[in-house]
Amino acid sequence: MRNLLAIVLLALPFPALAAGSPPIPVEHPAPSDPDAWKGAQPDVRVRVKPIRDTDSFLVSAVVTDARDGRVLAGPSLTVKPGVPAKVEVGTTGAPDAISLMFSVTVAPDGRSASYRSEVRNNSVVVSAQDAVLALTP
Repeated sequence: MRNLLAIVLLALPFPALAAGSPPIPVEHPAPSDPDAWKGAQPDVRVRVKPIRDTDSFLVSAVVTDARDGRVLAGPSLTVKPGVPAKVEVGTTGAPDAISLMFSVTVAPDGRSASYRSEVRNNSVVVSAQDAVLALTP
């Protein structure tokens, strides 16, 4: 049985990618059909921007399939510094059912964010990445 994973918000924060990254499309599509995730090779691009006159940040992501560039998901979250945010998208429960989990925590001073992503084939982690992102005002 296949299960489509929904976007899960555990808290609130997120920052931007390094300069030179391709732009993130403006549109934020709904989670795709579970079949689109079968054998997918997720590529996630994340942007974190401070929200003017608040202590919050807008975290936007676009998840594409590296095989053909098709957009698989486009979550967007409003987050607070020091509070971890977590997103899970994809599918489970079928052969080659691929899912992606990523989390971001904006530092309390708002100048950086820690990022972690995991690509899973069902519940088996097949790739993981950790990074610290520098944020600019």
